[in-house]
Amino acid sequence: MLIMIALLVIIAANIGLMVWQNQRQPELGLKDGQLLPLSPKPNAVSSLALDPKQLVDPLPVAASPVQSWQALELAVARFGGASLISQQPDYRHYVFRTPKLGFRDDLEFHLSDEQIHVRSASRVGHSDLGVNRKRVEQLRQYYLQALASPKVLESQP
Repeated sequence: MLIMIALLVIIAANIGLMVWQNQRQPELGLKDGQLLPLSPKPNAVSSLALDPKQLVDPLPVAASPVQSWQALELAVARFGGASLISQQPDYRHYVFRTPKLGFRDDLEFHLSDEQIHVRSASRVGHSDLGVNRKRVEQLRQYYLQALASPKVLESQP
């Protein structure tokens, strides 16, 4: 009986920890003009990652920052499931929620003169089973398609 109570306490504590991790906003944004480094856990990807397993290519910059952000906004909207959390002239932060369990993943973009750096990380768990990499690569395809969109091309550079 004591063993069962102990197991229930452990399970409840783990569920509580997951809920807490999922609700709290991690430290994000830019530091010294760059996206923050990733944790060593295999639940994130970044175009600035030092670990090749976490590395993704940055996105190309359009003819103007306005066109870059318009194309990204179209790509994120097409992907769906995201909320814009923070918007600055050179930075965007979105949160994606998984449909079934409501887990949150943070996706950040940093626009520089030459490229758009990307950082996507799960708030909960050790592994994301490749979800962040798949999301970034799908968004890359949508972004490249949006760059060719008349809606983006008509905007003033």
